[in-house]
Amino acid sequence: MLVTDETHILTAAHCMLGYSYFEVILGAHNPFDPEETGQQRRFVPIDDVVVHEDYNSPGFLDNDIAIMKLSEPLLFNGAELLLLQSYFS
Repeated sequence: MLVTDETHILTAAHCMLGYSYFEVILGAHNPFDPEETGQQRRFVPIDDVVVHEDYNSPGFLDNDIAIMKLSEPLLFNGAELLLLQSYFS
């Protein structure tokens, strides 16, 4: 995943199938330790997802790319690491 700006994240299209929101974890070295100092955790609803028009299915990785538009901006405080954990809708 790549944060392109405060409200957009570039990701794999197959990661978007069946999900409506994500937990965004910024600045974590260990995403499994919620007490780690300096990290930012937020559940972020998604306003829109644009999947590559030639993405064919999760069985094939051709054109496996998508852009998420978040409904709320991320807050940057020098964080460099982004991990996303998907949740079923």
